[in-house]
Amino acid sequence: MPEANRGERYRLEYPRSERPSFLVAGRRLEVIECSESGLCYAVPAREPPPPVGSQVRGVVDLHGRHQHEVEGAIQRVHDGLAVLRFTHAGILFGTILAEQKYLRAHFIASAASQ
Repeated sequence: MPEANRGERYRLEYPRSERPSFLVAGRRLEVIECSESGLCYAVPAREPPPPVGSQVRGVVDLHGRHQHEVEGAIQRVHDGLAVLRFTHAGILFGTILAEQKYLRAHFIASAASQ
């Protein structure tokens, strides 16, 4: 399978109440989607979006259990969102599966009980 498609296949989209944090330069940003090859985060309304191609380093905090240092380049920016493609450090596939399991256990179970 081509590398470009592999990350798309295992991408997790987070419900608003379960979004992890992306810590960058002392700021806490909201992760909208995440995969082993990149992530999409919300750009705060008061800030200009990062330039496409700029390098970003930070720490993704997956529900307090897993923290991952990541580094990548901004691939695109649109509608208040920035897409970061990992270039050096990323998130392991096994961690993405564990995160998916967490979401299924907590989000789906809580939605079913409402």
